[in-house]
Formats: sequence, C-alpha cells, structure tokens
Amino acid sequence: MSQKSVEIAKIIGAPIDSNLKVGKILAEICDYDTAEPGEEVKTLVPDDGNGVDIIYTSDANGTITPVKVVLGAPTLLTFSHLQTKLEYVLVSEVLDSPDQSALGRRKSSIARRLDKIETKRVIDMLLAVSSQEVTQLTGEDIYSVIMKLLRKIENYADNYVLLCGTDCWAKIDDYEKDNADNFNYRVSVNELLADKKINKVKVIGNIKLDGGSDVPVLAANKMIIVGRDSQLAQGKPVVMLRRKISSIAGQAGAEVDAEERALYVAETPTQFYQGTTMTHGYGIFGYESVIQAVMNYRAIAFAVVA
Repeated sequence: MSQKSVEIAKIIGAPIDSNLKVGKILAEICDYDTAEPGEEVKTLVPDDGNGVDIIYTSDANGTITPVKVVLGAPTLLTFSHLQTKLEYVLVSEVLDSPDQSALGRRKSSIARRLDKIETKRVIDMLLAVSSQEVTQLTGEDIYSVIMKLLRKIENYADNYVLLCGTDCWAKIDDYEKDNADNFNYRVSVNELLADKKINKVKVIGNIKLDGGSDVPVLAANKMIIVGRDSQLAQGKPVVMLRRKISSIAGQAGAEVDAEERALYVAETPTQFYQGTTMTHGYGIFGYESVIQAVMNYRAIAFAVVA
C-alpha cells in the first residue's frame, strides 16, 4: 500500500500553472505574493492627507473584518487557513483505471474548489464595504448604474475592471435591443465601457458552502467595479498572499503544488460509507494558508441591479 501512495502522489502532484498563480478573476483585481513559513506580513499605508485608514480582511471562516490602520505605520496582516472537505478516491476506481484518470479528476476538482473559495472570499470582502455601495434609483437603467459606479471611484483610481453577475452581463449585452424604441439619441453601454477603458468580466459558477446549499460566486444581479491603478496606494486595491508550505507539507507526506498548496493523501485506504454501503478509498483534501485583504476600499464600488 505504501507503494500505491507514492503512485498516487506522482499522479495528483501536477503544479499550478506557473504563469497563472491565482484564478482568472483574482488575477484581474489582486496583487499576488508569497511569504515564507513563519514570516510576518505587514502593510504600510502612506499618509498623503487623503489616505485609506481602514483595510478589510477575511478570516478562516470567511468573516469580513475591518482593520483600523495607523497611517504611515506598519500594520500586521494575519493568515487564514483554507481546507477543502475530505474526499475519497475509491480503491476500485484506482485499480480499474489504467491511466489513473480518476485521481487526476479528483485532484483537479479539489484545486478548482480552492480557487472558488479564494475568489468567493475576495468578492464577499468587496461587497462588505458598505460605504462603497451605489444605489440604483427608480427609473435608472444599467447605463446609469455603471456611470454612478465610475463616478464613485474615478477620483481615486483608473484602469478599471467591471465584474458582472450573469444577469448584469445579459443586461449589458441586450441594452441597445431592449431600448431600441426608447432612445432619442444613440446610447450604448458597450461603447461606454470601451470609451472609459473598462474591462468587462463575467463571473460565473457556484460554490457549495460547508453545511449549506450552492451559492453563486457573485450574485447574478450584482456588479463590482475595481480601479487597478490608484493615486492613494501602489498596486491593485486587493492583495493576496499564500504562505509557502512545501517543507512542512513534505514532512507530513503531502504533495505540494508550486510550494503554496498542499494535497494530503492517505497512506492506506480507509473504510467509509457511500450511502449505506461500506467501501474503501484513499482520502484526499487540499490545504493552503492565505492572506486576502482590501487595501484601498476607495478604489472599488458595487451595486445591485434591478
């Protein structure tokens, strides 16, 4: 069985794409870095007379916490520990699959879940900054809402990305057709986005929260605008760091992706119930240690669109 565990580790140990350290959405809005085991991570918010004196972080349970910072002084950021649920690859699947694809699929599933957890946590942080919500008034359409989002942050940042839930994405695409009989002059949402150099990104997918039902990564009726070049702080308004865990994970017998994400595989098959049937399988779960923080809340704004 020990030989089989080595074989499993070889199969599921494919590294994260070295050119894409985080998922697509986070790559658009986050600055990414790593930290060594035990290394403290601090942030320094400059005092320019109009600085950001609050940052927002997400703890291990996904709870959003405002952190008061002293301008011009370093503030310690705290790592959270993310872990997927324990999954199993049946012994029968391993033995009956000549190319061992069952293990590869399960590994990919665990990696995708961690990516979704990371993305959902960041989006929830952005939506938790209540001062940055833009309200859609009666009679205002999605064009007006986008303009209000832009006005909310344009004095603090530029180089924009607009994260769209699926309904908002459809409203933008259908805007001209839906209003063809109402226009007295030419109005186009897509032309507005192009003129203001706003990159539109659709956020799709659901994630099953522990003990709950499937929820969307971003609600279908919500939009978030993020300014990625700020006049207040260097870099993007959201930061994400993963702690390097390769040495620690290796001692525990885990396979590690790119030094920052571990996949723990049971050395021997475990008995468990699949429904009411007792069976055997190799237990696998993913783990990583991360910091995710909104460093410049004035560079983001969001809205719920009717």
